[in-house]
Amino acid sequence: MVEQQEIRLLYKILLNREPDQPGLDAYYKYSIEKKIDNVHELALIMTKGQEFLRIHRSELDTTWNNFQTIRYQDVDFKLPSHDFTYHTLASFGSYEPYVSSHMFTRLSDVRVFVDVGANLGLFALPAAKKIAPAGHVYAFEASYRNANLLQQNAWRNSLKNVTVYPIGLSDSNGCAYTINSNNTSNNTLFEGGNQGENVELTPVVRLDSFWDAKIKIDMIKIDIEGYEYKFLEGAMQTIAKYHPAIYLEYSDLFQRTGSGVPGTFLLSKLIAFGYSFDILHRARPPEEVAGSTSEVIERIEKALADHVQSDGGSHLDLYLELKPAPHRARRVGGPPLEKGATKTT
Repeated sequence: MVEQQEIRLLYKILLNREPDQPGLDAYYKYSIEKKIDNVHELALIMTKGQEFLRIHRSELDTTWNNFQTIRYQDVDFKLPSHDFTYHTLASFGSYEPYVSSHMFTRLSDVRVFVDVGANLGLFALPAAKKIAPAGHVYAFEASYRNANLLQQNAWRNSLKNVTVYPIGLSDSNGCAYTINSNNTSNNTLFEGGNQGENVELTPVVRLDSFWDAKIKIDMIKIDIEGYEYKFLEGAMQTIAKYHPAIYLEYSDLFQRTGSGVPGTFLLSKLIAFGYSFDILHRARPPEEVAGSTSEVIERIEKALADHVQSDGGSHLDLYLELKPAPHRARRVGGPPLEKGATKTT
């Protein structure tokens, strides 16, 4: 049964205010009458309410003075004209093509796509377009400002199969902080400490405590600037139950800064779940990585170091999928790979 303290949290997250007593009582009574036993189901109901709709249909954040509309993947995005995301689309016509081209061709069997760190929706909204009408996208974005613009762009494109949550996902239920920079990208969650001005208090939840276990997740994209390990710690039950395909931004430095652990902790935990890894290189085809745990980690760390040195990049993009070991250990039409060898596809 949903508790009153959980309904209070939903008010703060979705409606950006403390609950009034009549509203709190009404939602609590409704959850009892309808036998709602998880927070996610009630959150979905609240996002369809008039107050939520009114908040997110309001004027955009006034700190962004100029907007431009640009079409990408059959979606019309209204974006801040000064922002990195807009300039990337305007200059190149794509956004992280080494990830997006890989992802968008693998959505035919996806019914539930979860975007963790959705930013302005450059993955979430095209994915929603491609998996409609049967599929649904759940977009988690810790920056309330970014989440608001993402929600408005979903409505602008009549994408009714998108649910936006202005929530961070972590290893505990509570609050963290984000810094509202002038740009929309690379908003990092942090806990405590003096981080200067323009800091926004952000609710964070464990996916395991928030998610409706009856909703099977087929694919997750995780890009939360070093909070990936903390996210995984709070999503263990959900990941173990459904083993969704995962797109993951990986950096040892980011993990040490954001989650306080070496990046190898994150990789080891995912390997223990039974995942296999593809490295999504920027300038060459994806590379399938096989071998023991230590061999896989060593290859990923080397690829990250090579990318930082040769391309000046900050992270490596990985694709994870639960595949039978024989498939990962053999070349198509050829003999088994040598122990620790890698295959480029």
